[in-house]
Amino acid sequence: MRPIVCLFFVTTLSLSACTPLQHVLAPPIEDRPQTVPPEPAQSRVSILLGDAERAFALKRLTTPLDDNAYYRYLQVLSIEPNNQAAQQGIQKIVETYLAWSISSIGAKQYRRATNMLDKARSLDEQHPSIKALESRISRAKNSRKESFQLDGSTLSNRTDSLIGKLHEIGRAADEQNAKVRIIAPTDADGRWIYQQLNDASMERIRATIELGNPPSVQLTVP
Repeated sequence: MRPIVCLFFVTTLSLSACTPLQHVLAPPIEDRPQTVPPEPAQSRVSILLGDAERAFALKRLTTPLDDNAYYRYLQVLSIEPNNQAAQQGIQKIVETYLAWSISSIGAKQYRRATNMLDKARSLDEQHPSIKALESRISRAKNSRKESFQLDGSTLSNRTDSLIGKLHEIGRAADEQNAKVRIIAPTDADGRWIYQQLNDASMERIRATIELGNPPSVQLTVP
């Protein structure tokens, strides 16, 4: 009878010894590391578009390198290749560079005009305004200006000598396909000068009239 009692005692110890081991191998659920769910793509796109708009408002179009509107729009397109807001944003950047180029031509800052054009071309080399603006910069850089001062008293009296001088200027403008800028004391004087220039030309002269003194006619020859 004694051996049977010992066997039962050993089996009981083995089972009781397994119980604390299970607690070590399986920690409580609250102690297990939690998995962070990935950020939704739509939320990421919204954040990037907001960042792009803020960069554009600050005129950070393509610089600095990792914090500009163009870079943010590219990030959006890497997530959603057909995102219209990003595509339109890039075109807005191109149009802004073209506008800055045109403004620089008017200020005779031809180097800056070329630089702005190159930036636009780097983003959209197929833009329809690229070639036309390139030609415009070239013409502006190589244009020649001539200025003809007019006597105020002869203008007031509409003298024959002034009419003859204006006819010569008109023929020169016509032959050289020049743009004409008329500066006159009154609108009536400016229109009269323009009429005399036109009377001597074969084609209708392209001219602008500005009020000012002393009166003059300025030709810009391409």
